[in-house]
Amino acid sequence: MGIWGDSRVANIKNAARLAVLRERNSSLQELFQKARRKLAAKGTGEGYQALFEKLLMQALIKVMEPKVVVNVREADLALAKKVIPGVVAEYEEKTRTKIEIKLDEKRFLPASPLEVEDGAPSCCGGVLVSARKGKIMCSNTLDTRLEIAYENLLPQVRSMLFDESE
Repeated sequence: MGIWGDSRVANIKNAARLAVLRERNSSLQELFQKARRKLAAKGTGEGYQALFEKLLMQALIKVMEPKVVVNVREADLALAKKVIPGVVAEYEEKTRTKIEIKLDEKRFLPASPLEVEDGAPSCCGGVLVSARKGKIMCSNTLDTRLEIAYENLLPQVRSMLFDESE
C-alpha cells in the first residue's frame, strides 16, 4: 500500500473511533439527563420534606461550624423555615454543640429543571450550607448527589451499555 495508503487507513480508523466515542458520550449524557428529570420530580411532593431534612442534617454535620448560612431554592423557602428548628434541635442533640443557622432569603439556588428552559441553570432540590463567609461550603443538593453518583458509577454504566470488546 505504501506510506500514503497506510496513513489514510489510520486516519479513517481514528475518525471512526472518535465517532463511536462521541456517540457513546452522547448516550451517557442522555442517560444522565433522563435521571436528572426523574430526580426533579423527587424535589417536590410526598417524601421531599424528610429528604430535605436529611440533606440539611448531613450538610450541617459535614461543615461542623457554630454559625452557618443555608441557601435553598425559592420554592423551598417555606419548607426550610418549617424544618430548621427541628433539624437544629436534632443536630445539637447528636453533636452536643450549639448551632446558629441563618436562612438566606435573598440568594436562592436555581429553580427546578421542571420550571426553567432547557440549558438554564437549575436545581432539583436540597441545600447549600456555608460558613466563615463562604470559605467553607457543602453543596448537598440532589444535583450534586447525582453528579457524584454519575462519576462513581460511570465505568460500570459504560461496561453495561457498551460491549468493551468492540
